[in-house]
This record gives sequence, C-alpha cells and structure tokens, in this order.
Amino acid sequence: MKDTSYSLDMITPTTIVLMRHAERGPLPKDNIGHDVPITLDGRAAAEELGRQFGSRLASISTSPVLRCRQTAEAICLASGTDLPIHVNKLIGGVGAIVSNTAQALQSYLSMEAHDLVASLARGTPPVPGFYPISVSIPRIINTTIAHSRGVPGLHLFITHDVVIVLTLLYLLEEPFKQELWPDFLEQLTLQYDRNVLTVSYRQRRQPANINKAPEAGLCTSPEWWLF
Repeated sequence: MKDTSYSLDMITPTTIVLMRHAERGPLPKDNIGHDVPITLDGRAAAEELGRQFGSRLASISTSPVLRCRQTAEAICLASGTDLPIHVNKLIGGVGAIVSNTAQALQSYLSMEAHDLVASLARGTPPVPGFYPISVSIPRIINTTIAHSRGVPGLHLFITHDVVIVLTLLYLLEEPFKQELWPDFLEQLTLQYDRNVLTVSYRQRRQPANINKAPEAGLCTSPEWWLF
C-alpha cells in the first residue's frame, strides 16, 4: 500500500483535497456495492489521518455512499474539530458522472473499472449511461470551489477512485495508465493562486491546462468563491 500520509506543508490558504475512502471489504460482483463498509484497518488508518489534519481541516464533505461517510466520520472524530459533515451527491453515488442510472450500472458491471475509466478518458465511443468528462469533471471541480468559498484551510472531499482518476486525467489532459489508480485514502490536491490551478498527486505537482475552462464551464477565478 502506498504512503497516504498528508504533507501538511502543502496546505496553502485554501486547499481542496479529493480523497479516496478508507479500505473497504470486497465488492459484490452482481451490483455496485454501495453498502459495503470500511474495514477495521481502514477505520484506524482514517483516524490516523484525521489526527494529522487536526485543526487545519476547514470543512469535510463526502459522497453519500456508506464507505465514504464512514471514512469522513472517522477522520472528523479523530481530528478533534467537531466539523459538520456535508453530504455532496455530485462526488459519489450517481454523482456528476452518471447520465442514466440503469445504463451506467450495466456498463459498470460489464467492464473492468480500469477499462471503464480508460473509455471515459478517451471520450470515444461514448460509454452508455455516463456523461463525457468534459461535462462531469467541471461540475465536480466547481462544487468543491463553491463549497470552499476561499476560506483558508484544508477542504476535504471523500470520494471514489473513479472520480479522482478522471479528475486527474481531465485536468492534465493525459491518457489513462493503471499506475495512476489511487489507493485507499490517497489524495488529489487542487490549489488556486492568481487564477492558476495547481494539481498535486503523489510526487507530481504541476499547473493544469485550464485554457479550455470557459467552454467547459470551469470557474477558476477566485472571485467565484464569493458567490
């Protein structure tokens, strides 16, 4: 398992972190497994991360899926912050990436997760039941910006592997590679400074290409945080 500890010196006045949920049990093969809980080891790892975050946490949001909610609760409790946990349906469950639930479920069950992400990243042919990432990912990014509102600190969004890797591929305009798949509790960090969006993932830290932002509906101006 990769080191999922967070480097606290990366926290700028406003830092958005998309984090995969803690370790879960095996998913069933005949459904999407929204009711699969985190493991005891997963809870312990989430609590350790919460202690690392501590008072630097400014907000916690989570996918409505059980394993994400449990991860958020463990982190919040261990951080000692007593923050409210916001459930954000755009970052999990049906979320921002699904256009038709029945078709998406059929696509999900008929494909390996890596193949599904690779197809969504390519964009052609379209994957039945899913929005193009040029539509879904700006919605996800915008909801994190709107929630953080430029408030200093670390704004944590507990989500899923597919959301994290698609956000990374969209912002860096790269093809899918299996080694990019996030482990449990791994994080993708977004930081804004003077309209520059910097993406950090593992040992990589680089500006994102946001020239396509206006037509994609991606709001990158700090003034938008005030809305």
